[in-house]
Amino acid sequence: MCHIQTGAPPSTDPDEMKFYLWTRDNHDVEDIILYGDVDSVNKSHIDFNKQTRLFVHGYTSNGYSEWIYQAKNATLEKGTRKSY
Repeated sequence: MCHIQTGAPPSTDPDEMKFYLWTRDNHDVEDIILYGDVDSVNKSHIDFNKQTRLFVHGYTSNGYSEWIYQAKNATLEKGTRKSY
């Protein structure tokens, strides 16, 4: 799946920042964690006792880029418990 961003450029406002969390328990549907929103963390599949990998897509891409999905799938298949 490849999501192409159209329209206005992404916001630089940290309050609009989102993190997409995948774990082995939610491999296909991401949890969305919002910057500064503790409730979104508490409702997610996050487990602070497990190893984490963070993928940073850069300004011209987004969290739904094909390479993000490929990296997420490869990482979770190899044993990492969660990926952002």
